[in-house]
Amino acid sequence: GMTAAQPPVATLDPTVQQQIETLFQGVDEHPALLVTGASVAAARAELDGLRFPISVQAQVNANRPFVSAPDGTAESVIEEAEAWSTSASIRAVLRPFLLGDLADGERQQRVSLVQAERRARETRASLEAASLQAAAGLVLAEQGLRIAEVGLLLAQEAETATAIRIDRGAARSVDGERARLEVARAEEALRSAQRRVALAEARLADLVGPGVRLDSLPDPASLPILPPALAPDPAVVQAELDRTLAQIGLSSAGRSLLPTANVAYTLNGADASVSVALETRTFQPTVSVDLPSGVTSPPGSPVDIESVVSVGLSYEFGGDVVGSVSAAQARLAAAEAAIVSAERSAALAAADREEARAAARAEAAFARIDFDLAERNAEEVRTQRELGLATALDVLRADLARLQADLGVLNADVSLLDATLADYRDLAIPLSEVLP
Repeated sequence: GMTAAQPPVATLDPTVQQQIETLFQGVDEHPALLVTGASVAAARAELDGLRFPISVQAQVNANRPFVSAPDGTAESVIEEAEAWSTSASIRAVLRPFLLGDLADGERQQRVSLVQAERRARETRASLEAASLQAAAGLVLAEQGLRIAEVGLLLAQEAETATAIRIDRGAARSVDGERARLEVARAEEALRSAQRRVALAEARLADLVGPGVRLDSLPDPASLPILPPALAPDPAVVQAELDRTLAQIGLSSAGRSLLPTANVAYTLNGADASVSVALETRTFQPTVSVDLPSGVTSPPGSPVDIESVVSVGLSYEFGGDVVGSVSAAQARLAAAEAAIVSAERSAALAAADREEARAAARAEAAFARIDFDLAERNAEEVRTQRELGLATALDVLRADLARLQADLGVLNADVSLLDATLADYRDLAIPLSEVLP
């Protein structure tokens, strides 16, 4: 992740950076982030619960028998036989350390916490990239609206000029119909552009809330390219976590082939007994208190049992146990192979993203050349207009062509921005982490 080394730092215009930071503050309240944040909190709580050093269980029981007795039995005897009897027990399981099955459980829970944290980072990275793309889309839509307005003005001017030419006999009626068609098309283009602006505003508001926007696009070159060492592919990281889980599963399955030993010591008293027990599956001591004592002398025996030492050994063997070990070995082999596959896919995806950036950079350069040509042409048409060699309609057409070329530059910059953001989105690196 980005915490392993010093991350690269963006070199944004201060005004644009402030607006981007405002965008990301809106992302903080997105429901998807609240969901992943709750998942991280739940995973951390489960891990803390597993690591808690003691677990206590208390139990109280009350029993009353109902008896039948021959005629003539004393009432006091029956009452004594039917009297309530109570018992209580307390079990305290101590976890001064985690070994065996408990250690496996703790490792699994740590993996679950890492997975939850990675999902939270992936969600944030995706939302931040999406919010910046949505803000850029709004800038693009607004420029499209300006061009649609000029396009409608040009179509209306052309319709007027055509009507004059028809009156003078220099154009046909079909030219007038075609001019009216172009006006209708320009009106529809304007309506569509207005709708696109409204949709872009709604899309951005859905991500960051109302009233937040960018005044201009950030320079894609100001966003650093992520070095592979700082940003491993999430699929590779997940494959490595799967391998860890497979290793834990094999360790647990292998332990099931071993015998389980247990030892206990019980100190017996007149009214209670206290026991300390230990078994080799988890090595966690258990302290028990039983009221009354669960250890009793045989009826009629003149001796009192003061303490008891218990030693036991259990062993289980069967097809299911052997099969679980074989299955765990197969899952580990599959996890190892999945890492190799994920690394290959990650390398191909990185090459695809790099090629997309290179193509977008080239297109951005071409768009700027096209804009320079359109701007020069517009200046030349104005000069011709001053010399009486071009009409006002020609000037309007040249200005529209220049605006369209400007839109082409903006569109190319948005494509380059998208290609740059693909790294942050696909590699689950929140863009906010590279802001100075």
